[in-house]
Amino acid sequence: TAKNGHMFQSYAMLTLLQRHLQPVSTPFKILERSLQSSRHVFLSLWKNSASISTAAVLEKWHTFYETRFPIQPDMIVYLRVPPNLAYERVLSRARGEEDSVSLSYLNSVHEAHE
Repeated sequence: TAKNGHMFQSYAMLTLLQRHLQPVSTPFKILERSLQSSRHVFLSLWKNSASISTAAVLEKWHTFYETRFPIQPDMIVYLRVPPNLAYERVLSRARGEEDSVSLSYLNSVHEAHE
C-alpha cells in the first residue's frame, strides 16, 4: 500500500544515510543502494504513483539530508537484471517483507533505472 511504501522508503533513506555516515577502515565503501538512486529512481516512482503529499514529504527529507550531509559517491555501479529474473529471485527467497513486490513494480523500477 502507499502508506507502507512511504514508511518503507523513509526507513530505507534513514538506513542508507546511517550506512553512508558510518566510518570504515578501508579507503572505500560498497553499498547495495545509494541515496542518489533513492531520490532519482524511487522518488520518481512515488511521484508517478503516490499522492502528491507523500512524494512531497519524501522530497523534503531528501533536501534536508542533502544539505546537512553532502554525500557524493565516487562511483555508482548499476547491475542490470531483467525484471522477470529479479521477480523469480524474489519468489525463491520467499521473504515476508517482499510479499507485495510484483513483476509490474519491478518493471517500473527497471524502466526508472534505464
